[in-house]
Amino acid sequence: MEGYIMFFLLVTVSAIHIPTSVIEPSVDEVYVTEGDTATLVCSVTWPGRLIVIWTRVSDGNPLTIGTLVYTYDERISIQHSRKNDWNLLIRNVKLYDAGKYVCQVNGKGIFATGTVLLKVNVSAIPIPTPAFKPSAEEVYVTEGDTATLVCSVKWPGRLFVIWIRNFGVQLLTVEESVVIPDSRISIQHATGANDWNLVIKDVKPDDAGKYVCEVYGYSIRKMVLLQVNAVNESIHFIKTPSDVWVKKGQFARFECAATGRSTPTISWSKDDADDFPAAQERRMHKMSDSDEFFIMDVTVNDAGVYTCTATNADGSISTDVNLFVSYDGEDAKST
Repeated sequence: MEGYIMFFLLVTVSAIHIPTSVIEPSVDEVYVTEGDTATLVCSVTWPGRLIVIWTRVSDGNPLTIGTLVYTYDERISIQHSRKNDWNLLIRNVKLYDAGKYVCQVNGKGIFATGTVLLKVNVSAIPIPTPAFKPSAEEVYVTEGDTATLVCSVKWPGRLFVIWIRNFGVQLLTVEESVVIPDSRISIQHATGANDWNLVIKDVKPDDAGKYVCEVYGYSIRKMVLLQVNAVNESIHFIKTPSDVWVKKGQFARFECAATGRSTPTISWSKDDADDFPAAQERRMHKMSDSDEFFIMDVTVNDAGVYTCTATNADGSISTDVNLFVSYDGEDAKST
């Protein structure tokens, strides 16, 4: 009797792990403002070779396949800086770009899709605001002079402009009206223009400081620093003579005046001497009720440097002026 021995071969097939999540989770909705760049993320996890396709649901035609762009829209490109990233970029986004986009993954034994909703916000229309035209931020004047602090605004319509001192401590002007009892202050403003210059006459040392021009309602401000060069109060000139050109036989006129704690007296000399030809010949006249000094019937010997000296109890100060005399036939500047 024949016998049989049977062998059974049992083979266990190892389970192959098939990834269930090929497209990693990313933002399902992307919000951008019109004109910005939209980045639609598609990050793929798969060990083998894949083909990634981007399409737009509304038309179904591929926008990109792999790294190739299949649209004539130059704003669209693929960002593939890392192995698994296949991000769709849309530059200068328009309102009509809004909608659903699909990232489709094709490979051997694998097919997966991911959808991203692109939402586009209408770009905010910038609201124009006034702007200051360039002007000096520091103004230097000498005591007694006039200071002009410029505030010129770029704006097509009418503005409500105020000047304040030391950032709101003291309100000076509202539009063209001066609101403090100081007659030295005024506003320089031309009708139809947006120049609102603050003018301060007869500047005092106490006027030095920070002044602010503010366009009310827009909260924009321009600061101007006023610097005042103080004059020695004991004595200083308020009028200084200018050079004079005359012809022989004409008269020459000079002006010179000073002020101080006590009233100064004015004296004249020529070439550092008090006894000069016009004085000797009594052709020199100083008007007692004015600041004028005359030399009548000028001769060539009168030409030279004249000195005006102001003197009071605090001391004296001097200033020089030239007298030029031309002969007959020579040009001379009239006084």
